[in-house]
Amino acid sequence: MHKKKGQLLAQPFIYIFALILGGLILVWGIKAIVDLVNTAGTAELGKMVKNIESDVGEFYNLDEGATKESQPLSLPKGLTYFCVSELNKKVTGTPVCNKKDKAGAIKPCGSLDAIDKGLIGQLRIGNNNIFVTPMAQAKLNNGKFKIDKLKPGQGDVLCYANGASITLTSRTTFVEAS
Repeated sequence: MHKKKGQLLAQPFIYIFALILGGLILVWGIKAIVDLVNTAGTAELGKMVKNIESDVGEFYNLDEGATKESQPLSLPKGLTYFCVSELNKKVTGTPVCNKKDKAGAIKPCGSLDAIDKGLIGQLRIGNNNIFVTPMAQAKLNNGKFKIDKLKPGQGDVLCYANGASITLTSRTTFVEAS
């Protein structure tokens, strides 16, 4: 059988259409995978904050001096610090990091602007006491959370690097993070 001229010219268009459709499916699939990874990171952050919140609630009711070290922080990709401040208190000093020097003393981690450009402004508002930085990278609550009765043990702001452990200590009217 011989094909007519119209049939010969239509065949390349079918192949071109198939290639375009295949490319669109590939792009959609990659976007779906990226969205799924971002959602997993958001869920991981939410679970971590909820675990710390439940630990604080538990320790608030224990005798003064009770201590527990949390599991190492597992911040989603792109996040570097987990910072604790005191609610409704004006921040005056340099944040303290969980990084320790050779003698075992906790050392400062630089200015608040070095941790996150917007952190100092959020600390001055005073509505939240937990900050995950950089806040622009945090998908959940823009990296701002509130855990009642949790205060930093040293300084105005205590920041933990990804992978560090938080030590919670029960005090008379609050739970201390150190």
